Amino acid sequence: MSLVMNALDAPGASRARVHCLSDGSRPLTLAELGRHSRQAGAWLHGLAGRAGTVAALLTASHDCLAMLFGALRSGVTLVSLPHPARGMEADEYLAQIGTMCALTGATHILCDPSLTALLSAAPLPAHGFDEWGSGLLADTPEVPGSFVQFTSGSTGSPRGIALTLDALDANLTSMYGWLEPRDGAVVCSWLPLSHDMGLIGLALYAICSVNPPWSTPTDLVLMSPESFLANPASWMRACSDYRATSTTSPPFALRLAARALRSPGAFDLSSLRSFVVGSEPVPAEGLRQFETVAREHGLSPLALCPGYGMAEAALAVAIDPTTSPWSSVRVDPEALAASKWKEVAEGGTELVSCGPPVLHTEVRTTGDLPVGELEVRSPSLLSGYVGAPSPLTDDGWLHTADLGYVRHGEVFIAGRTDDVLIVAGRNIDARALDEVVAAHPACRAGNAACVPDGSGRYVVVAEPRTADMTPVQLRSGAREIRVALASRFAAAPSAVVFIERGTLPKTPSGKVRRNHLRALWAEGKLQEVASG
Repeated sequence: MSLVMNALDAPGASRARVHCLSDGSRPLTLAELGRHSRQAGAWLHGLAGRAGTVAALLTASHDCLAMLFGALRSGVTLVSLPHPARGMEADEYLAQIGTMCALTGATHILCDPSLTALLSAAPLPAHGFDEWGSGLLADTPEVPGSFVQFTSGSTGSPRGIALTLDALDANLTSMYGWLEPRDGAVVCSWLPLSHDMGLIGLALYAICSVNPPWSTPTDLVLMSPESFLANPASWMRACSDYRATSTTSPPFALRLAARALRSPGAFDLSSLRSFVVGSEPVPAEGLRQFETVAREHGLSPLALCPGYGMAEAALAVAIDPTTSPWSSVRVDPEALAASKWKEVAEGGTELVSCGPPVLHTEVRTTGDLPVGELEVRSPSLLSGYVGAPSPLTDDGWLHTADLGYVRHGEVFIAGRTDDVLIVAGRNIDARALDEVVAAHPACRAGNAACVPDGSGRYVVVAEPRTADMTPVQLRSGAREIRVALASRFAAAPSAVVFIERGTLPKTPSGKVRRNHLRALWAEGKLQEVASG
């Protein structure tokens, strides 16, 4: 039984609703969505042919979901295209999605109707999600399609990940094993459906719970990322108003949500059973700050659940359980940079537990030292990278390029292999450098990164905390940052550069594109406002 294939026709499909808040439409039941998806599948067959391939910029609308399920239930391969990364120019973005479409063999692009004019310059014809209604309902056989999602591109060019419906089903099943659906469940999300957390971890998790053996109709409340970023309080308001039981977020959004919860207004977060935080290494201080504010609005001390996932595993690899509060361990940063695990009582680098691996998933580290590259084996792993050899070993293990440690069965993320900087012959964890920089009052939280300078040292790039900071203030902050780094690591940066707010290159999910940042520095293309 395929969870994705059968969800919209399950007995409880008429009792589960999908709310799309951004377009003002009435909620649809899964049964109604199922009827739309069958017509969308027939329309897609006419557009791309049987076993054709289409690409899509998935958005939080009923028409988009109809197209998604129409493709996956009618033998079509759907390629999920990323939305533009932060700091990416339109020409660069169109070139990127053109490359992705060529790589995957997509013949058409599907998008929100508001984007068809922008995509008219793309190398493929663009169609609005609402066009499925222009076709006639045909007798289209239900055949499993396939799905391609792209890596975030935080450490290089995004890679296409081919996933079967069996892999999606396996990851959903593992998440239901972690948090079994209950009657009255409501999932609320502002995350883009083009991201694995938004699509698989929230939308499909909610929709597919109607299948046996869970048979639990779950309401899904979808917001657009744009509405959240314009008004972060709207996410907390939706969780409160709809009595959400589950939501998910990358760490950067916790800061925005905490600020919103401090503003005037009543929020009730007492219904939240799980609040998963992932997509990038989870900072303990960010969890603490959000939790302190959110508990005043009824958030359970068990709700916050740090997790570890990756697109190559469909999504979830490990998640902290909801049976106990989240936890962390402090370790010596120099030992960590040397791939050793040395716990300390105070100071050091604080690493958050991402919990044990989810159901049917194994995690181990490579090498003879405690900290090493994580390897994952799971039935939800990718079939392969599109246009490239399979990355899996003969016995099914995937090298992740993430550095970590498995302590008492729980996964701790220590960074990535690319995050280790070699400075004067020493290994230094770039994330540890970033934390020191980000803690300085001149820096905007979550918007600082250290990269190699090309001459054996490193450069600090950060955004100012506020837009009205003067060059004199920033130069003073740069000098203080330099002293703090030299004191902590005995290795000072070659430069500390402040750039225009909003220009630090990030992926759509908020990860710093470190390799791209390094290239911008080397090419002199940073939008510098002050340095020291």
